[in-house]
Amino acid sequence: MDFDNDLTNYSRLKKHYAPCPECGLQINEGEVKCFHCSHVFSAVDFELMEIYAKKQKRNGILRGIIIFPITMLLLYFVFLLFK
Repeated sequence: MDFDNDLTNYSRLKKHYAPCPECGLQINEGEVKCFHCSHVFSAVDFELMEIYAKKQKRNGILRGIIIFPITMLLLYFVFLLFK
């Protein structure tokens, strides 16, 4: 096993996950069937999983854009109070 390649390969971090329509457990977006329950996905399932993964990514980015500045502002005020 090549550990150096694993440390520099960031493609695993870019994978999109979505719940299986049958069992609800998380799977990779491009899978043909669920490896938990062996449910074979239809074209509609693929579209729903793609929409879900994009929505989750967008929500994560929005949370980061909103939460980070608020946290920094609160920390700034806390340090001002205890100065």
